[in-house]
Amino acid sequence: MKISRLAAPERSAWVLSLLLLGCSGGGAKDGGIDGPAVTGRWVLAASGLPAEQVEALAVDPSNPMTVYAGFLDASMGVGAGVGSGIYRTSDGGTSWSAANDGLVVSGVLASGPPAIFSLSIDKLQPRTLYAGGDYGLWKSIDGGASWSSFGGVADGGDQAPDLNASQTVVAVDPNDSKHVYVGAHFGLYVTSDAGSTWNNLLPGPPVNAGEIAFDPVHAGTVYARADGNYERITNDTQVTGLDTAQMTGNSGVVDPTGALYLYAAETTSTTVEEVLVSTDEGSTWTHADSGLSDALSTLPSLSFAANPPVAGALYAVLQLPQSTNASAPPLGRLFRFQNGSWSDVTGTLPPQICIVATGTSDPGTIYVGTTDGRVFRSNGV
Repeated sequence: MKISRLAAPERSAWVLSLLLLGCSGGGAKDGGIDGPAVTGRWVLAASGLPAEQVEALAVDPSNPMTVYAGFLDASMGVGAGVGSGIYRTSDGGTSWSAANDGLVVSGVLASGPPAIFSLSIDKLQPRTLYAGGDYGLWKSIDGGASWSSFGGVADGGDQAPDLNASQTVVAVDPNDSKHVYVGAHFGLYVTSDAGSTWNNLLPGPPVNAGEIAFDPVHAGTVYARADGNYERITNDTQVTGLDTAQMTGNSGVVDPTGALYLYAAETTSTTVEEVLVSTDEGSTWTHADSGLSDALSTLPSLSFAANPPVAGALYAVLQLPQSTNASAPPLGRLFRFQNGSWSDVTGTLPPQICIVATGTSDPGTIYVGTTDGRVFRSNGV
């Protein structure tokens, strides 16, 4: 893998750390208002939400005031199947209501709604959306008013995703409603006929596929993370690993120009975490971590914003470990990548922030979720 080093700063070595969940930690609640590093206004938009971890956010591509949030009860641990399911707002977070009718986890002792790890809205039919959770995959065709179980077999065969012991993730093609990818514990599945038939692209031992992204520019190209490695899938058949012995991908996103951004660990004589970008489907890479040097040296986790709305305005949440107390919850910071550099736009958002999503029909509308069940909305961060 060729990586061009553009003024890469000197960094100390550290041991690679991979986080299984998109959010972690917790703490006391405090308000979110204007701050010195924020040009827009943050509004606490969490009325009616449960005090659990916001693990998934999806903004309606036709209306940025309609948002879905998926929750995980982090105190129960991964694989417990427990959460508060999905909540929906149609007024930008002024009020939220549960959208859990039909969200049932089969064969799991846990009662109540499931933990939700992934939400994907059909861009062509925004009232259709998919939810991937602990032990389940569901589909709604009425804007979350009701859900039905979608796929799943007990033996892990290729005919449908095996959802046993899975943190299921899902992504629907923005240009084809019948074309859906599902990442599960036993593989990376694709359907081109809305689930009538499936193909497992990564069969065999468990691969824990996740973070699926369709490339909006390069036709037939999809990216997915599998066990810490990034794969490029071409025409639903050819799987090419983007990782080498020198790089392991932790998270990634594709912007509207087709540029692939990865938060990755490159290992040579030392291990260095960095943000890289490729504009040629992963053949060559350049650094895209200007402004993050100090933060990256503290071994953070980083998650990119879902659905980046415009080229050159990408958001990410870094969760920075507290050096004075290794067991303390990480401190969340919001960064924006623009004009080739990252800047901290956290302002007075609370340190519990852990996930960010943007509105594709309004690039100025940003939503941020926390580990303790709050959502903040901003216009013009």
